[in-house]
Amino acid sequence: MKAIESGDTDLIHMVIIKLRDKMTLGDFKMTIRSFRVAQSIYIKYCKEHKQQALNEIYIQEDDFDSQAETFISENSDSKGPEREAYIMERDKTIYWASCQQNSNSRNMSQKLVENKNRKSGRPRLRPLRS
Repeated sequence: MKAIESGDTDLIHMVIIKLRDKMTLGDFKMTIRSFRVAQSIYIKYCKEHKQQALNEIYIQEDDFDSQAETFISENSDSKGPEREAYIMERDKTIYWASCQQNSNSRNMSQKLVENKNRKSGRPRLRPLRS
């Protein structure tokens, strides 16, 4: 409390880190939550050093906009083979789903034409080739 009243952000930061190290995680989160200035400084620290803790704060506070921003930022910033593999797998899944949808649409169109021809007495059409 005295650190917050002093207005010295370095002192507040030092107290926050000491509290985090000495208290259980649940108690620390509940304590810091009641001091907005301290929580703001801790959020700034987490943005630079502890993304997971930042996400937990946003979840705790039901801050859905910040959760979305963090998720987008994490995924747009990440690089490397894991990210590339994820993107390739995602794109492959989308491609195959699109192919399946296209095939289903073509088959449905063909069945509709056959049903219409059957009712009208027209000869059956040959199947379409891909």
